[in-house]
Amino acid sequence: MKRKFFVVLFFCFLFCVFVAVSFLLALELRDRSFSSINNSTEYKERQGPPLNWKSHFISVYFTSPGIKGGEVEIIKELVVFLNSARESIYGAIYDLDYEPIAELLIHKFQQGVDVKIVVERDNCQRESILKCKTAGIPVVEDDNSALMHDKFFIVDVSSVWTGSTNMTYNCLFLNNNNSILIQSPQLAENYFNEFQEMFFSHHYGMKSPRNTKYVVLHIDNMTTLWNMFAPEDGVERKIIEEIQNTQKSLQFMAFSFTSAAIASRLIQAKDRGVIVKGVFEKRNAGNSASKDEYLRHAGMDIRWDSNPKTMHHKVMIFDEHRVLTGSYNFTESAEKRNDENVIIIDNPEIARLYIDEFYRVFEIGIPVR
Repeated sequence: MKRKFFVVLFFCFLFCVFVAVSFLLALELRDRSFSSINNSTEYKERQGPPLNWKSHFISVYFTSPGIKGGEVEIIKELVVFLNSARESIYGAIYDLDYEPIAELLIHKFQQGVDVKIVVERDNCQRESILKCKTAGIPVVEDDNSALMHDKFFIVDVSSVWTGSTNMTYNCLFLNNNNSILIQSPQLAENYFNEFQEMFFSHHYGMKSPRNTKYVVLHIDNMTTLWNMFAPEDGVERKIIEEIQNTQKSLQFMAFSFTSAAIASRLIQAKDRGVIVKGVFEKRNAGNSASKDEYLRHAGMDIRWDSNPKTMHHKVMIFDEHRVLTGSYNFTESAEKRNDENVIIIDNPEIARLYIDEFYRVFEIGIPVR
C-alpha cells in the first residue's frame, strides 16, 4: 500500500513538472511571438506626426492633416527650397490657391529670378494665380482637353520638388500628401524639358513627345531612380513590370484607382503569395469604375481612408524597397490623356518612410466590405 502511494506521488510530481515546463515554454513562445509582432511593420505605433527625412540629395515630406500654421514642415521646407533660387523657378502647377506661395514667387520674381509657371486652365482664375500674372510673372494655361495634372517646381535647373501635393490650402494642411525634393541636375533637366514643352511649345498630354533624356538615374550609392512622364513614357507598363517583379509585399495608397490592367496584376501577385494591401480615397471608391471592391473580393486587405477631407496620395511600395510617387493616379486618364509625372525610387530608407505613412493611413481606415 505504501509502495503504491509513493508511485502515485511520483507520477503526480512528474505531471506537475510537465505542466510547469509546458507553461514556461508557452510563456517564452508567447513573449517571442509578441516581440516579433511588436517589431513587425504592421504593429508599430504610427499615430505620431509623419516622419520626414533628409539626405544630401533627397528629402521626403508628408503633410500632417489638422496641423495649422508655421509648424507644418512640408510648407517650411517648400519655402526654403523656393527661396534658395538664385537664377530660376519653373513650375508646372495643377492648382495654386495658397497665397504665401504666390507671394514668395512674386518676391523672387521682383528680385530678378526668372519665374515662369504653367497652370491647369480649369484653375487659372484662382486669386493667387491672378496675383502672379498682375505682378508680371509669365503664366501659361494649358490647352489640353484633359488635365495638366503635374505638381512640380524646378529651381536653378538643378533641383526638383514633386509628388502628390498641390499648392493649395487643402492639400498642404488638410489632405494626406507627400512631396519629395531631389537635387540632381540630370533629373532637373528632364523636368525642365517637360516644362519647356508645355510653356513654349504647348505640347500637353497626348501631344507631348517621348523624349525623356535620363530615364534611369543613380542619385547616390544607395539610390537608383526612374523618371517617367505620362502619357508618352508608358507609365502603366512600368508599374505592371514592378508588380510582376515584386516577391513579398506591396502596399498602395490611391486617390483614384480604376485601371483594370493594374488591378489584375495585383491579383496575380496576391495569388503567387505577395501580401497586397491598399487604401482608397473614400469619395472615389465604390463607383462602378473603382477597383476597391474588386480587389477586396479577391482576398486583399483593402480599406477606405478616414480623413474627413482627402487622402490624395498616389503611391505604391514594392518589397519595402522601391517607391512610386508623383502626380499619376492609377487611371486611364492619367495613362492616356493627362500630363503627369512619376518617379520610382529604389532606396530602403525612403521606402520605410512611405511604409510608415501607409500604415498611419491604413490602420485608421475603414475595411471595404
